[in-house]
Amino acid sequence: MLAFVSCQPNRNFPPVQPLSTHPNSQFVLTQHDTLMPGKNAIYSVSMLFAWSLVQENLPEIMVNKNDNQLWLLNADTNYKNSLNKDELDLLVDIKNDGLIASAKFKKSLPFKVKLERFSEPLLFKNKKVNSFGLYGGNEEMASSAEILYYHNDSDFVIKLLPKDNNHEIIIYNFPSDSCHTFAGHLANLNSAIALGTNEKRDNPDFWKYKFKSGDMLQIPVLEFNLETHFSSLEKHKFKASNRTVTITEAQQRTAFILDEMGAEIESEAKIAV
Repeated sequence: MLAFVSCQPNRNFPPVQPLSTHPNSQFVLTQHDTLMPGKNAIYSVSMLFAWSLVQENLPEIMVNKNDNQLWLLNADTNYKNSLNKDELDLLVDIKNDGLIASAKFKKSLPFKVKLERFSEPLLFKNKKVNSFGLYGGNEEMASSAEILYYHNDSDFVIKLLPKDNNHEIIIYNFPSDSCHTFAGHLANLNSAIALGTNEKRDNPDFWKYKFKSGDMLQIPVLEFNLETHFSSLEKHKFKASNRTVTITEAQQRTAFILDEMGAEIESEAKIAV
């Protein structure tokens, strides 16, 4: 499942935990980083915005392409339209021997209509987990979700509608691990949405694109607050205006909630060179 979100006020994130305490999860820096099979993958744009401040203050950056993660970070441009400037806290602290760049954002996306918190757990990856969603017979709740594509119960795309229509929450379930990057998943997602759009245009009353009595949408509750240092960046070197620059620290924290109230994210990153 991929959730692109940006939540409900007065809800607290869980305490911060190091990513190392969750061995089945990974942070990825860009949409082109390789996703590890069998792991949760968490992507946020905060580090990319922090790096953009480094690029602004250190002209003529050159990165060795063999330094894969740093090269991807330096070359990435996909993040630029994800948030407006007034949604970001950006800071650069310039020192005699380098600089520290940081970026932070927080977004709240409450749903238009509060969804159902189910009393019975959902069996997800062979584990019983808390879940939320809706019954198709509840027209008010059903109006807060839109089916963008449906092939079967293992291959579908659903949009959950927040009050803020400048952002989207997308639930994307796919049948296999055929994609190894978020960029690949995003391409598949867009292709599926295009196919669904064509199907709905050709047949506006197609049963697959309406929640009806007897239908049930059940989504795992997500809640975490994780931080990590990127060893793939720290102590690595690059050139800027013919000077050798060393990354001394690269740290990121991302907190996220997705439940019957809506979605909430807070993410901050710091990079020192």
